[in-house]
Amino acid sequence: MKKIYILILSLIIVFSCKEKLTEEQIIINQNKKAIDSLTYIRNNLHPEYLKTGNSELIANEIIKNSLSVLEIDTKNLEALKDLAHFNFELKNYKDAVHYYTILIDLKDDTNNRYVTPYYLQRGLAKYHLKDFNGAIEDLQQYKNENTDKRTVGYTEACYYLGICYKNINDQSNACDNFRTYAENVATDEAWNLIAEYCN
Repeated sequence: MKKIYILILSLIIVFSCKEKLTEEQIIINQNKKAIDSLTYIRNNLHPEYLKTGNSELIANEIIKNSLSVLEIDTKNLEALKDLAHFNFELKNYKDAVHYYTILIDLKDDTNNRYVTPYYLQRGLAKYHLKDFNGAIEDLQQYKNENTDKRTVGYTEACYYLGICYKNINDQSNACDNFRTYAENVATDEAWNLIAEYCN
C-alpha cells in the first residue's frame, strides 16, 4: 500500500511539473511570436509607412501589433514608442498623451536625456487637445532639459509655447517665446508673429 501511495504521489508530481513547464513554454512562445512580429513590422511596415498612400492602414496595423506586445511585456520600449508616435500621427492625441506619459514615467529605468523628447511630443499632443496649461508645462520641461537651443525641437517648443501662452492671455510669456522662435528661424512669418502680438 505504501508503494502504491508513493507511486501515485510521484505521478502527481511528474504531471504537475510537466503542466507547469508547458505553461512556461506557452508564455515563452507567446513572447517570441510577439517580438518576432514587432521586429517584422519595424523592418517592413515602418519604411513602408513613410512612402505609401496607405499610411493610416499601416499605422493602425503597427498600433494593433504593439498592443499585443504590451499584453506580454508592459514595459516594451519599442512597442510604447510606436503606440505614442503612431497615435499622434493618426491624431489620436488622448492615446498619444497616455503612451508618452508611460515613456516619461519610465525615466527611472533610463535617464533624462532619453525621455526629454517625449515632453515635447506630449506637449504638442496636449496643445492639440487644447490643454494649454498642460502643454505649457511639458513644453517648458522640454526647454529646461534641452541643452542645445539651436535644435528644431527647441525652436518648435518656443513656437507652441508662444501660441499656448497667447491662448491663456499671457502676452509677456507669449512674446518671449515668439522672440526666441523668430531669432532661431529668422523668417518673415516668425517676425510677423512678433509684430502682430508683441506691440
